[in-house]
Amino acid sequence: MVYQLIDTEGALRSALNRLKGHPNEPPSYYIDTEGHKLGRSGTLDLLQLHVLPLQETLVIDIYTLQQKAFNTSSQGLSLKMLLESSSIAKVFFDVRSDSDALFSHYEILLEGVVDLQMMEYFQPGRGGRHLRGLKDCITQDSGLMPEEIQDWSLTKDSVVESFSTVATPQNYLSQLRPLPDILLTYSVGDVKHLPHLYEIYRQCLSKQVWNLVRKESQKRLQQSRQSAYDPDSKRKWKGPFRLTNFASSNSRTQKNDGTKSKTKKGSQSHDGRNSSQVTEKELSPADTALPTRLPLRTQDLKLSGASSRAPNEEVCLSSNLAS
Repeated sequence: MVYQLIDTEGALRSALNRLKGHPNEPPSYYIDTEGHKLGRSGTLDLLQLHVLPLQETLVIDIYTLQQKAFNTSSQGLSLKMLLESSSIAKVFFDVRSDSDALFSHYEILLEGVVDLQMMEYFQPGRGGRHLRGLKDCITQDSGLMPEEIQDWSLTKDSVVESFSTVATPQNYLSQLRPLPDILLTYSVGDVKHLPHLYEIYRQCLSKQVWNLVRKESQKRLQQSRQSAYDPDSKRKWKGPFRLTNFASSNSRTQKNDGTKSKTKKGSQSHDGRNSSQVTEKELSPADTALPTRLPLRTQDLKLSGASSRAPNEEVCLSSNLAS
């Protein structure tokens, strides 16, 4: 586990020097944040940034650096600029609480984000509207070896329990200094497997469905910054309504008359755009057809620095992969 704890301006400037010039495809930056009751009513104490080309995770101590964490710059780049750039691809898993906390506490307007939870939700043939959590996705979809999954799960469960039981400002786990080793392990573990999940889910998405994932990711950013956003809503674990559920819904539409276009209207965002409006006409038969599923051997998956995978596992390889 290669990581660097960033808790001084000097260390941050040195790290920023290594963050320039990395590719967008696959994305180079995989991000998560930690805090007690993360969001507008809680704290924002850590930001983990996994840099895929470097195979390194930066754990940035927001609690210690405060505003300097975002405003410190080197060679024309700051963390604020990286987070707010729409031209720099960044991957989160369920970005809503992260976006809420960054905006509420530091006025950071996240842009250029792809939400892995939405990538999983729009997988071909995926039924139901209940959203899956990161633990479920890593346990069932990552292809990690059983012992690796067990170690990751035990660490995660221990820290999650600590977050829920430690309830006084004097001993919030994410505000203890020096940072407990188990929290550092947990924080790094939450981002280091994201590139692998991204690779697996991305292969299964057609061009048009990929565009839908990006739209829903942007919609989450907009919603999380609104004053009416409720981070504790029970509806948070329900995904967006699917008018076309890939091949099955598409075949039903064609059976009816092949031309009808049905629209789901969502609430407008703060800029007046109806970003949740999606029609069946947007997803053509070619775009919604199930991608070809081909067995892909572990050694054929050329993701830089990918974790070890269970042998002979099949992953979905889309025949119409497009950026």
